[in-house]
Formats: sequence, structure tokens, C-alpha cells
Amino acid sequence: MKAKNKGLLAVLLVLVLAGLLALVIIRGLHQNATDEETPEASEQPDEIIEARLLVAGDMVIHDGLNAEAKTDSGYDYTPIFAGAAPYIRRADLAVGTLETTFSDTAQFTGYPLFKSPVDLASNLRSLGFDLINTASNHCMDGYNGGLVRTIDKLEENGLEHVGTYRSEEERNLNSGITVMDVGGIHIAFLSYCYGTNGIPVDRPYAVNLLYKNNDPDSGINYERIEADMAAARALDVDLIAVFMHWGKEYQTEPNSEQNELADFLFTQGADLILGGHTHVPQPMELRRVTDLDGNERTGFICYCLGNLVSCQYEIYTNLTAIVNIDLEKDFTTGETRIKDVSYVPMYMMNLHDYDVTDAGWRYRLLDLHKELEAYEKGRSEYLTEEMYNDMRAGLGAIHSIMGEEFDIAYAP
Repeated sequence: MKAKNKGLLAVLLVLVLAGLLALVIIRGLHQNATDEETPEASEQPDEIIEARLLVAGDMVIHDGLNAEAKTDSGYDYTPIFAGAAPYIRRADLAVGTLETTFSDTAQFTGYPLFKSPVDLASNLRSLGFDLINTASNHCMDGYNGGLVRTIDKLEENGLEHVGTYRSEEERNLNSGITVMDVGGIHIAFLSYCYGTNGIPVDRPYAVNLLYKNNDPDSGINYERIEADMAAARALDVDLIAVFMHWGKEYQTEPNSEQNELADFLFTQGADLILGGHTHVPQPMELRRVTDLDGNERTGFICYCLGNLVSCQYEIYTNLTAIVNIDLEKDFTTGETRIKDVSYVPMYMMNLHDYDVTDAGWRYRLLDLHKELEAYEKGRSEYLTEEMYNDMRAGLGAIHSIMGEEFDIAYAP
């Protein structure tokens, strides 16, 4: 009897253990199936994105810069941009204005006609530039062949461009507008220049000219600009930026025509107006503007950033600033706004002005704050007291012209 009970208990125990084992297996299979059927949660896009647009001034490639850039194997301009290079590379998008053309010969000139080595194009790309404004009064210095070659070489080196065109079809595409992605924010870029120093533009599509018939006496071509701005608005981009090659040379204040055009462009929907040509800095400002539909927004204008690089000697022509425009897009509301604007003051140094000839270089674009601080802390390798005083005066002039409140060292 006891043996029979023991046998029964053993059978029951085996059945219980088997049931438990089956339950574990079933639960495991179910869990595996659930894991396979449940997709991983997809990453949600950020509701707000921020991006930085960097704007540099006019690159005026004089003979002295060509000589500075000459190497055994060609030309390398990158050291000349030393002070600005770190900021250019860090930006989400960097833009600047080219005041030269690319020559098809070794006969390079830096005034009055500007024809530069094509090495400059690859140098600009390696520095971090993304978009080059080609509409300046020197864009026809190599005539139509030089204009076409310049665009070709920019493209070959991965640079976008705006303001001049190789064909009527190219100009008609998006009405000559170049759209760029700035860290997820889309900006339409347009560009206009006042003229071509008397060189005829026999192909009307080739250059976005400010005046009718390339003649100031014929008046501003408002009809063409208005049509282009309407095309920019129709692209449904986040912002519209307009390069303007305008104003009177060596004047630190905008003239009445610049002010009139700025008001017109803001009304037509421009968010950013990026000026050049005067060779010296002019004011910048954030401004509340109203478009054609009565909508208010904050716009930004810099009437002129001056020369980024050059060999000019006139007062203030060695002063400039690179501008950081911080943008913010809210995907919930669809609104894109200018979050902040600041500039980094720069100084174009010519060591020969101070009788320094043994430094291994002559021309450099310098970050004013960094160089002044290095001298004050005894860390400068070449700055003399005379250079320091001139650079301090230059910083004061930039503050007076462009506004100290925008200086990156003082901006909130």
C-alpha cells in the first residue's frame, strides 16, 4: 500500500514539474514573439532646431595677396584667412562675396581688373565656405568667358553660387535664386550689384544688375527685383536673404538709395540684407519690418561688412567683421526667426606697414580680440606696441560704426 502511494506521488510530481516547464517555455515563446512584433520606437524629430549662418565680407584679391599665396606648386590663400577660419568652419553655412574672377592664363592681375588663380576656389572650400556671391562690380573683369569660368571653377570645387549666370536657362531657373539648407532651415539667396565698372554686359541674363541697362541714370530695376522676390516667396522657404553690392565707396554710412532699397526689400519679404562694395564697414541692425500682407517680423541688415581680405590702404579698409546669425525654427508653429546676431571683429594686418619683414608672412586677417588679449598677456609673438595701439583704435572704430552691442565679446 505504501509502495503504491509512493508511486502515485512520484507520478504526480513528474506531471507538476512537466506542467511548470511547459508554462515557462510557452511564456518564453510568447515573450520572443512580442519582442519581434513590437517595433522599436522611432526617433521623433526635434520640435525646435537651431542653426548658424556666417556672413563674411568682400574678398578683394589684390596683387599683394597673390604674391603672399604663391607657393612652389601653385597658390595657397588659406593662411591669409587665419583669424576667420575657425569661425567659418564651425558655421552650419558660410557665405561671402568674391571680388575677382578666375583667369585661364598665368597672367594674374589684382587691379584694375581682377583675375586670380583658380587655386582660390579650392582654398575657399577648404576654409569652410559653402556659398559664394559672385555679383560684384568686378564680375566681368574677365569678360563673359571669365564670368563663366569663375562659376565653373566654383562648382568644380563644391561651392554654390548666386548673382551671375552662364546661360539664360540658368538665370530663369528659380529666377536666379539659390536655395541653401542651413542645418535644416531653408534660405533663398538672391544677389544684385550696381554695375560692372563700364564693361558691357552683352548677355542680359549674365549679371543681376541693380540698374536698368546697367546705367544708374536709367533708374533702379524695381520691376525685376520685385518679380524675383515674388519667386522667392513662392518657393515656400523659411527665410529670404539678399546680397546687395551697393553704396558709395569709403563711406561708413549708408546713402539714401541704400535706405530706400532696404525698405523696399524688407517689404518684399527679405529677412536678411547682406551688403557689400564700400570697402569699409557700415552699420548693422535688427529691425521690425512689415511685409506686403501686413505681417510683422524681425529682419536684419548689414549695409556693408567691408573687405574681408584686401591690400587697400584707405582708412577703415583693413577693418571688417564676420557676422554670426543664429536662426531658430519651430516645427510646431512653422515659424523661423532670427534668434541672435553677433560679430567677430577682424583686422587685416600688413606687417610691412610696421617694417617687419622677417616674420615669414606679410598679410593676415586677424581676430582682433584674440590678438589684443595675447599682447596684453605677453603671449604675442610679433605684435608691437604700435600694432597694438592701431588695433585697439580699429576695434573702437568697428564698435562705433557697427555697434558695440553686436560684438561677440559683449553680446548676451
